[in-house]
Amino acid sequence: FCILLSFEFIIGCKKEEKKPVEETKFFSPSGLKATAYSDSTIRVSWIDNSNVEVGFQLQRKVGTGAYQLIKEVAANDTVYIDTDVAPNLVYTYRVRAESKSEETSFSDEATVKLDLPVPVLNASAIDDTDIKLSWTEHSALASGFVLERSINGQSFAAIAEPAKNITSYTDNTVQINTEYRYRIKAKNKLTETDYSNIVTTKIKFIPPALSCTFPGGNSVTLAWTDSSQFEKGFIVEQSINGGTFTQLTKVDSSVLSYPVKNLSVSNNYAFRVKAYSAKNATNYSNQKNIHYNKTRYVISETYQAQRGAADAQVALSPSGKLVASTAYYSNN
Repeated sequence: FCILLSFEFIIGCKKEEKKPVEETKFFSPSGLKATAYSDSTIRVSWIDNSNVEVGFQLQRKVGTGAYQLIKEVAANDTVYIDTDVAPNLVYTYRVRAESKSEETSFSDEATVKLDLPVPVLNASAIDDTDIKLSWTEHSALASGFVLERSINGQSFAAIAEPAKNITSYTDNTVQINTEYRYRIKAKNKLTETDYSNIVTTKIKFIPPALSCTFPGGNSVTLAWTDSSQFEKGFIVEQSINGGTFTQLTKVDSSVLSYPVKNLSVSNNYAFRVKAYSAKNATNYSNQKNIHYNKTRYVISETYQAQRGAADAQVALSPSGKLVASTAYYSNN
């Protein structure tokens, strides 16, 4: 009986264990980070090192300006999205905790810039009807671009507004022998950059320059220069005794001469050549006129000259030796 009472007494007198009291912590936030979150927002985050704060004071300065309070953040919140920002400005942040009676010192600073750099533009003709434009995109913050064009030195006008992540455009509204100038700028909903470098290009499709020589006998060798881009070949035409020009031959772009044989001493010949592509053709070259005058072939050249410019006429022997030369002036 006594043993039982003693046991019950011991059990009834057992003391409850006390939970340890949490230590009060009130320290400055750490690990402050500021990162570009989109083209119009900055994400600011930090580590909470306190357990008695009632909130945080987040401050910001723009460039070298003074710090200003931008947000009173609630206790235990450690992220803030700053939407009152613009590209190409430097933002610096700092944060401190506050209790009912005091504040901690400020955290370290975190700096970020919403960078919207100027694109770098390039242009190249890819055939006789298309010019390809390409540019660099240095920032994920651009929402798109504005591409502008000037024709023969006239005012620039927008021709396209490529979307974000598009870095090339083909202008298929161009004409041969026309100078085109291009420039581009990046943009988003808040701002736009300055214009890029200006690039200039022209698709050359220029008439060949025709010449001829006599290798001997009743034949002539026609030769011409290649002054065009993207031509598919050349068309050589002949007229006899002032008649309509007809195609004498059609050669590919690698051929720059053609022999004409069996000339008749009783005929007057005229020759001309032009370059061609699938969609374009040059004007005709200068025209070479050939006729036989007793003992020699006479070559003259016909072209539309400016006032005061000279057409030339030379006399050659059948072997190609220069016999005489004359010149007269055109009033055209």
